[in-house]
Amino acid sequence: MGNHTLIVEADSIKDVTKKSFGFWNPAQILLHERSIEGDYKELAEYLIKLNNVGATEEQTVAADQLSNIIMDEALSPEGQRAALQVWNDLRDVRALTNNVAIYIQGSAVDNSSSRWHLHGSAVERTVLCKYNGAATQIARNEDVVSWGEDSLSGDFVACSVKDDIEPVEFANGDVFAITGGARFFGKATVHRKPPSDGEPSLMLLAEPE
Repeated sequence: MGNHTLIVEADSIKDVTKKSFGFWNPAQILLHERSIEGDYKELAEYLIKLNNVGATEEQTVAADQLSNIIMDEALSPEGQRAALQVWNDLRDVRALTNNVAIYIQGSAVDNSSSRWHLHGSAVERTVLCKYNGAATQIARNEDVVSWGEDSLSGDFVACSVKDDIEPVEFANGDVFAITGGARFFGKATVHRKPPSDGEPSLMLLAEPE
């Protein structure tokens, strides 16, 4: 059971949310690559302002707020297009699991997710899509020095990786799932929120039951 595959391609958001990571040669990541249109930086900045989110703060975005701003004239057509895409993604994932949310973060957020960590025994997989801000960084299993050094907030468990690691990153708009600690076969995937790129972060995060 020591062998593993890094990435398995997925055809849809449904596959990312529900498809098996595999048994004999389990994958770390299920990836649905796609190209999306819209101005996600404008949308992120608008949501930050609308919700009074500070540079070091984060907040979830209510589904009805997203639906209400799709035609908001305060946004450009590209910003409206971005809002529609995020709303559609939230709807599609919510049809598969209720444990999903859209998050906005200020440009200087530094929290427990900024450390290399894994999601513990309560999580089988984490589904992610970054729309704006620096991409999530993922460690290959062979680059992890230790799994589970100490508990962070919630179900996060701190890990350590090699100094010369070249993390795996995906383009904004791609939807992917990484393994959690509740998997019976294979290891949980170590990852982190990368250092800030100076922009607010807008992302979808789900942890299917």
